[in-house]
Amino acid sequence: MSKSLAELLLAHLKGEVTTLCLCWVIKKKDAAGTKIFGTDHDLNVKITTGDLAGTYIAGANVTGSDVASSSDMSVDNTEVDGSFTDTILIPDLTVEDVRGGLFNSAPVTLFFTNWQSPDDGQCYMRSGFLGDLTWDSSGVYKTELRGLTQLLSQIVVDSYSVECGVKKFGDARCKVDVPAITVNVDVTDVTSRRQFTVAPSGSPSALGPVGMFNTGTLLGLTGANAGFTRQIKNDNVSSVHGQVLLFDPFPNDVALTDTFAMAPGCDRSMTACKFYGSVPNYRGYGIFIPGVDAMLLGPVGSGPTAGGGA
Repeated sequence: MSKSLAELLLAHLKGEVTTLCLCWVIKKKDAAGTKIFGTDHDLNVKITTGDLAGTYIAGANVTGSDVASSSDMSVDNTEVDGSFTDTILIPDLTVEDVRGGLFNSAPVTLFFTNWQSPDDGQCYMRSGFLGDLTWDSSGVYKTELRGLTQLLSQIVVDSYSVECGVKKFGDARCKVDVPAITVNVDVTDVTSRRQFTVAPSGSPSALGPVGMFNTGTLLGLTGANAGFTRQIKNDNVSSVHGQVLLFDPFPNDVALTDTFAMAPGCDRSMTACKFYGSVPNYRGYGIFIPGVDAMLLGPVGSGPTAGGGA
């Protein structure tokens, strides 16, 4: 694949000595779409014009493997390692953001430029998405930059199943008004970041039937977890309605009187669709298909006694 380079950057690449550095910009998955700038150079690199304008922070403690590319449509990728330290602060990048999942599948652009004159132009190397980040107790984290062909490995067509096939509960095809049945709740008792008890703080004044919020979500409205979302595994732990267990813990400690928006869930079954009054929008077409067992029974009325006879 050919690349178009600015004349000044091309002239620099043709010289006997080059002063190149690698830079990247990550779009964080928060409401504002905050951009994180970084570079492997030992000084900050500032680009003042163009789509890549920004100050790229040096010493971000990030190292990467070689970028693996191929011509057979397999996913291009490079492994990225790094760590958090107390001496180097990167704006808008915190341990809580990483733990909160704001960088999982976040869009990334990777390029190089002349650090002595970064406005002379930039050369795009790769665009893609971060994989899921993992980290250990010492602050070392690891992920990978996946190429755009990663999107081709995702299922993008509808399939027949007995479960509803809507992309998201409450979307344009589902048509259930989820915000209207979302309940604001206060924390009344805390076991851990993953398990705590809540009670309604406004209207409606009740949580609804047991199990209504299983696979639903909790969105932090106040406190240290404001803006973070977690999925609910169980809304009735130990037979205490309102004692919730999450699939993943919140990144920060949950405190008494913290407020969350508690949205109901849906298990994609016809029973749930009847509960929410949205049967005409049910997408589980598989319930209307007889299946293998029915086909093995053969035609109706067949068998050794069919038709009587002498």
